[in-house]
Amino acid sequence: MTIRNRSIIVSTEGAEQPNGDLVENFINYKKKSKSKIKPAIERAYRAYLPSFMDTANADALIVAKDVQGLEDAALQWLDVPLGKKTVISDATWNRRCAYLKAFFAYLVKRKHLPENPLGDAEKRSEDKRFLSFGDEDVNRCSKKLYDIYIAKPTFLNLRNF
Repeated sequence: MTIRNRSIIVSTEGAEQPNGDLVENFINYKKKSKSKIKPAIERAYRAYLPSFMDTANADALIVAKDVQGLEDAALQWLDVPLGKKTVISDATWNRRCAYLKAFFAYLVKRKHLPENPLGDAEKRSEDKRFLSFGDEDVNRCSKKLYDIYIAKPTFLNLRNF
């Protein structure tokens, strides 16, 4: 049997088929583990993982144990906005990446994959934003503060100033 993933052709002959639904097995495993998952995390797993499995044709890649194909598919999927947004934020990217890493770690533990495709993926961080104020801005703010707090002196105003 041959499964097509866009431009990639994956042959599954001679490969062992994973038994059952991998996502459901993973969620049940997480529920029964020592550090139980919260309902919000479970909902996120149920939303993100099936979306990845459907869009990336990940079942075929897992059966073929194609780690590089899974990594490429995962990195493409991480940048796809879901819903009405057109750009994905770094926080959403990091969250999705963490969920996929955990799922792939489970597959490695169950010997469906030889290694975690996202094992070396680093978190994204936004560029720090710097505010700059000119002399005119500082003078205007200090005048406003003076008018509010010092021009009408009360104990509360002086303390706030």
